[in-house]
Amino acid sequence: MVFCFHGGGGKAYFAVDEYAIHKNWPEALVYYAQGLAGSGGYSSWSRRDVAFFDAMRSDAVHHRNADPARVFVMGYSTGANFCGDLWGLRGSQIAGFAFVSGGRYAKSWPPRPVYLSYGQEPDGPRLKALGNLLSAVAAKAHMAFILHPRSTGHTYPQDEDVAIANFLKTSAAKRL
Repeated sequence: MVFCFHGGGGKAYFAVDEYAIHKNWPEALVYYAQGLAGSGGYSSWSRRDVAFFDAMRSDAVHHRNADPARVFVMGYSTGANFCGDLWGLRGSQIAGFAFVSGGRYAKSWPPRPVYLSYGQEPDGPRLKALGNLLSAVAAKAHMAFILHPRSTGHTYPQDEDVAIANFLKTSAAKRL
């Protein structure tokens, strides 16, 4: 099962078309969640949404027969940052991550497969440093890690939806 989190100001129905996880991994149960509007009506993600994730995950496991050992999250921009928050707060319940133009990590978190894609501007330097850290952790912990820096800016890469879905699918198969 895959939980997808849109970027700040985004909408779940745009994420369905942009991320296309359900098209590229039709066997997966895929949730495209909608962030709440904050100040000024700008939808985004924050730690308040962890309970929302918990409720969606519980529903999937208890009512849709989803395998709790094969839960993946992916996000773009602030959605990717929220996925990083989930890694820190719910890492034992998540099997892998896909970060696009965002993300977070701390060395104390459990090793998990990670796909990290980012553009050069404006977040390139911060995410390059995150990529270097995750690369070192991956080598030490034997965790799957794909780093894909792009020459584009802070956009969702339409040409990576298949690669992201395949990474998550391969990671799920290894957990069987």
